Amino acid sequence: SKNYKMGFHLLIECHCKDWNKLDFNSEYTKYEIDLLKKLNTRVLFGFESANEYIRNVLYNKNLEMQEFTSAYKEVMNNGLETGIFIFAGLFSMNDALTYKDVCNSICFALDRNIAPVIMFQNVQQYTITDVLFQAKQINLIEPFTVMEIVLFLITEIEKRGMESMEWLIADPKGGPPVPEFNIFDCAKITSQENAEKIYDMICELRLTRNRHVFILEAQDLRETRNYREYQQMLQKCFKYDHLPENTDRLLLSAENIINMKEVKRYDL
Repeated sequence: SKNYKMGFHLLIECHCKDWNKLDFNSEYTKYEIDLLKKLNTRVLFGFESANEYIRNVLYNKNLEMQEFTSAYKEVMNNGLETGIFIFAGLFSMNDALTYKDVCNSICFALDRNIAPVIMFQNVQQYTITDVLFQAKQINLIEPFTVMEIVLFLITEIEKRGMESMEWLIADPKGGPPVPEFNIFDCAKITSQENAEKIYDMICELRLTRNRHVFILEAQDLRETRNYREYQQMLQKCFKYDHLPENTDRLLLSAENIINMKEVKRYDL
């Protein structure tokens, strides 16, 4: 930073448990935090959801709220900024449940002046999602749902007068590792044309941070017949909001699929 006379904004990922293990009275930790301050560091914690069941059962995060609270407060007490990853699209959650949970988690972050970092599901090999998706037991969330989540994020920031708040959106198609399947190639309701349009809108927003353009383009898409079809699909989603039961059903289904594959392999 000094050599090139450039200001740095460093983002580091850290588990809350690791941060909480730091000895903040040690000279080494004080020296390290002083360096992090000079690099305008933001500490990003894996959080995924403000909902206990989703965070610690579906995502298996093993993170209690008290641990998280201690970690992010200690970051701020030491003069650093913080952020949290929020995940959209776990295997047993439909589009309506996903939207509701992500919006609640965004509000949780903004209420605490924590930067939200939104990540969207895809299909990675050898995961529960992969097993169920390949067996046509689940669908990925719709590109329209991605659009609505992003729209909520940027309008909520604007509504709260928090225009200076940092936020990040991970590439919904990208890796690493590069996924087998992604939301925009596998849409069931959103047309391919609109899926590509939404992806381009998100890419542009990530680069320019121009919320106004994204909002206008989203409003245009909301006027389409395809979006009305998406709304009809959402109404059906609301009838199936029993998350624990749906999770148990799909886990049993995944186990049966794997067992059948093992039997076939044994027969061969």
